[in-house]
Amino acid sequence: MTQRSCPSRRAVLHATAATLVAACRNKSVMADEKPAPIIDPHVHVWKNDPKYPWAREEKEPPKDDALPATLLRLMKANGVDKTVIVHVIYYRWDCRYAGMSSRRTRSSLWESAGSIRRRIARPTT
Repeated sequence: MTQRSCPSRRAVLHATAATLVAACRNKSVMADEKPAPIIDPHVHVWKNDPKYPWAREEKEPPKDDALPATLLRLMKANGVDKTVIVHVIYYRWDCRYAGMSSRRTRSSLWESAGSIRRRIARPTT
């Protein structure tokens, strides 16, 4: 007969259920806790604007804009506290729009580290 070195699924489920029941009974402690922030870790923004041209290789760029203002409105409607702006491929190596968007709305939108690295590695002229 071998001895188990980890708990069975039944034991884990039992412990989880007991923890949840205990937490629900202690609502006064839970009411004082601040809810965890909701962060969307991967969002793109873009704009049809000659100041931010599409890459030459882009044969069918999107016709509609995905603006930071729209994103902020959707975040508010869905209870999202913060989001990370990720550079969209339509611009290829030009990360200026993602950077501008995150700087103008710094309190809610964050630029991804990848966008920052690409902008430093391949600056636009």
